[in-house]
Amino acid sequence: MSYVLKAPIELPVNWTRMDISIAQNAFAKLKADVQVIEDFQPHLKQRYSSELFSPELSKLSERYQKYSRFWFVRIFNPSYWRDRKRLQKLRITKHPISHNELKRDLAQAVQVQSVRNQFSQSNYLAHRIFGTLFNSQISQQSELQTVEHALSWLIGLQQYALPVDCVQNVVSSPSQRRDLAQFIQQLKLNCDQIRKGLDFLLSHFDKNDVADCNSSPHTISFADLKTFLDVAQTELPYFQEWLTYRETCERLENLGCKKFLDVLRSSRLNSELWFPVLEKLIYQTCLDSILARKPELKNFRLEVHERQIREFTRLDYSQLDVARERLKCFHAEGWQSFEKTSIAQSELPRLRREATKKRQHLPIRKLLNDKQKGIQNLAKTLKPCWMMSPLSVSQYIDPNVIHFDVLIFDEASQLRTEDVVSSIIRSDQVIVMGDRKQLPPTAFFSTSDNEEDIDDENDASYESILDECSNFMFGRTLKWHYRSQDERLIAFSNLHFYDSQLVTFPNPIQNPDLGVWFKHVPDGVYDRGGRRDNRREAATVAQLTLKHVQLNSDQSLGIIAFSEAQADAIQEQIEILGRDYPNLEAFCRDNSPQFFLKALENVQGDERDVILLSVGYARDPQGKLSLNFGPLNKKGGERRLNVAITRAKSKITLVSSILASDIDLTRTQSEGVRLLHDYLEYAASGGERLQGNSYTDNLHFDSPLEEDIYHTIRQHSLLQEYIIRTQVGCSGYRIDLAIAHNNRLGEFYWGLSAMAHHIIVRLQQEIEIV
Repeated sequence: MSYVLKAPIELPVNWTRMDISIAQNAFAKLKADVQVIEDFQPHLKQRYSSELFSPELSKLSERYQKYSRFWFVRIFNPSYWRDRKRLQKLRITKHPISHNELKRDLAQAVQVQSVRNQFSQSNYLAHRIFGTLFNSQISQQSELQTVEHALSWLIGLQQYALPVDCVQNVVSSPSQRRDLAQFIQQLKLNCDQIRKGLDFLLSHFDKNDVADCNSSPHTISFADLKTFLDVAQTELPYFQEWLTYRETCERLENLGCKKFLDVLRSSRLNSELWFPVLEKLIYQTCLDSILARKPELKNFRLEVHERQIREFTRLDYSQLDVARERLKCFHAEGWQSFEKTSIAQSELPRLRREATKKRQHLPIRKLLNDKQKGIQNLAKTLKPCWMMSPLSVSQYIDPNVIHFDVLIFDEASQLRTEDVVSSIIRSDQVIVMGDRKQLPPTAFFSTSDNEEDIDDENDASYESILDECSNFMFGRTLKWHYRSQDERLIAFSNLHFYDSQLVTFPNPIQNPDLGVWFKHVPDGVYDRGGRRDNRREAATVAQLTLKHVQLNSDQSLGIIAFSEAQADAIQEQIEILGRDYPNLEAFCRDNSPQFFLKALENVQGDERDVILLSVGYARDPQGKLSLNFGPLNKKGGERRLNVAITRAKSKITLVSSILASDIDLTRTQSEGVRLLHDYLEYAASGGERLQGNSYTDNLHFDSPLEEDIYHTIRQHSLLQEYIIRTQVGCSGYRIDLAIAHNNRLGEFYWGLSAMAHHIIVRLQQEIEIV
């Protein structure tokens, strides 16, 4: 059947009644004739015009054959000159040609003309046999492929002894060809499946076990095959046991455990347990060998080990206390030595005299710097560490009188270079501490407390001493993050500002009092051109403040607004609520350590348990949303956002009248606005929608130990239904393995950290990681 599908598209019309032997003779004659044309015709066409093949060609050739081969005889024959002149007219090329070459060309031309004449006759054998497949203009052997292919197929068809009428129907009908091809394809697939199945069975059983199919899988009758498959289907449940048994035996034999295998075969132990039994014996043997060589492991006791861990932790804590006491003793010894000097004897009375004065005190600068009336040595001995602003340093310390060993700038990102130069010249060593991702110096810090609020739109940023020093001084990064009790509080900044380098600790549970939350105020309106605030949003913040006071008054609260105008609006709404709720008024009193309400520019260095962050900016009464978010639009605006969103220790709630989808990032190039868009999206997801957050679904192990523990847990019969995650967390520090809660997304029953440094243990305890 497959051979029938190989039938050429074109066949002789009478192929069903064709005598193959006659057809072969006809093709042989045709092939020889075509060879004559292929051999001579190209050469003749290059030398002569087509008029050479005229009816007189044969007679011309006969005369030329009779002309004498001696030239001195031919030249006296007028007929020779007439024929030669005629040939010269028919020639295309004019180079000299010999008499013998002309004779040969004429003889070849006669042969070509004879073949062409035969091709044109209807009684030509190939014409009668092959019909339309024969082309009288054929001139090359390659043009015989169609005829040769058809004849070859007809010759091959004879060996199959197929009914000619059936073959004729298939060959002449495209639809029947298509149906036959599909049938053959399906038959091949079925045969392949049967062969593979039989080969598979024979590869797992001895020949004696499958006697029904032992002869040859390719010559089994359909009846025998059906009988065998019926039996195999009935006994299919036992097949997997047999495969497990054979695989286990093979593995054990390859390991050289034939004697052990014989013992197992004689036992009643299930074959599925054979290899685990061997594995346990190997591990037990290795363990016994190690214990014999390591007495400390042989004598290991869990309770003793845990007691040593507790003692180590206690000593680790105590060394910090000891360091403090040593510092106190060092300071006391320094004072005792100074007290005996003549300088102390002169400066102590001056200090006592100033302390007893009611008025006319010496100015502080003179008291600290005057060598005759001052107490500069006494002051440095009593108080070796001074905390001052750069302005106070310039005002009160004479660089020619008082000099320090070390100068430390804290929050250096907010200190302008020109403001701190006077402090630098008063010390031998300078340590510049700060975060370049937080607030830069601004005009706000140059104003007095009673000035009106700086216009957010016109605020300018300046280069800080931190920026200057970063260009040429070696820096050291502090990676431990201590503030956030929930990793989601710092995860956004850690990713976008610190390249996930901060070390934070993931939470095992989801707590409504922890993390990142979002409060949408859909009807909030920004009063652009008027008060420049959002009263509806301010009222929402006031209500959240009241709720906090009523439910969580033991936790401190900070409120951050994106502008001074919004901060004033929130203060106004809190005061209105405070008239009816005295506890709210008491909680929010000025200078309370439990509460602050500040604009974005004023919060660096502050922290509270809970933070309410009010965006304020929203659509105006006409429904238009301007992408001007005050200081966020300016250069360094993203740093202001970073400060605001990292002030909370346990929980932050973003209060906004707009959503991330309201901000069209194609309308702005501001990095601060782009990050505000991303943080709105992040807060709305509860801190979950963040690249690299929480855990990875792909297995990743930092050590072979972690991988071994994972596979051991995964193979345990009681833990099959649990989900095991790796690399849980979203910072440089991650929990290596954790068993996830089945019903509560993001919560975990159990975690494993293979990092056992004592500092991590202590820090984990300090931040109350459970």
